[in-house]
Amino acid sequence: MVLSAEESASLELWLDDNGYALPAGGQAILQEYIDAGSYFLAAKIVLSEAPTETAWLPPIQLRYAATSWSLPIRIGTISAEGSQDVTVFALGDPSQGEVAISNYPEGIVTDECMRPDGDDIGAYYAEQLDLALGGEAGWVQEYSWDLTANCDPCTTSDGLTPEELAALGLLDYHGHLSRMRLRYTPEQATVDVALYASGIAGQAEQIRYIQHADKLEASFPICGKGLVENPPGTCLDADRAAVTGIQLSLAPVGLLGGLVLLGALRRRSR
Repeated sequence: MVLSAEESASLELWLDDNGYALPAGGQAILQEYIDAGSYFLAAKIVLSEAPTETAWLPPIQLRYAATSWSLPIRIGTISAEGSQDVTVFALGDPSQGEVAISNYPEGIVTDECMRPDGDDIGAYYAEQLDLALGGEAGWVQEYSWDLTANCDPCTTSDGLTPEELAALGLLDYHGHLSRMRLRYTPEQATVDVALYASGIAGQAEQIRYIQHADKLEASFPICGKGLVENPPGTCLDADRAAVTGIQLSLAPVGLLGGLVLLGALRRRSR
């Protein structure tokens, strides 16, 4: 059901009469949305009718026209506690490039490196995300790819089908997929998230890591440490031993040659 209101007290009364619990302090946030001319969607889930074969409920899909592109996170903070992680998927026009967030700072996650051997990838990435955002509200761009190009990685060998994209709301097969990870606490979420098309088109990026292997240390840096200089057990290590031996054998020759040349110059000066 889509609702509108002129003041939060009447909306709160309707919610209470229809079995929706509004936590303390929620009235002020509702009033902010009412003052901005927002509408509200009220929905109920009947758990007894939920699909039994999956733990995930199908998403609610809405289509509406608006002059701005935003994600209303403020209303979600009414009943939220602690740090909130939100994954935002955005499908847009390829010519307009990846979608980004304009009013929260972007963090940069260190990647394209070999993660420490034995670390759980989920726990390791969570730690890197903490470092990138530093405890503040912010976001990172995790994935940005043109759907008309080769996907990497792909969920299937052929990528998403036109039917699957249409189910997601993209009526044209051509599109650009952006995935952003947003993190904030209720106290830090002072404004709703403003999204925009960055215009950065024709580029593809994703956060990814390489499984550590000794033989790759000559080619890829270790996360948090950088490149290993002449790593043991690699071709560079073997070359170093050979070059060191040559340098040691040539050193006396070079010194002798210098002495001979110096002696010749002295003889000429006489």
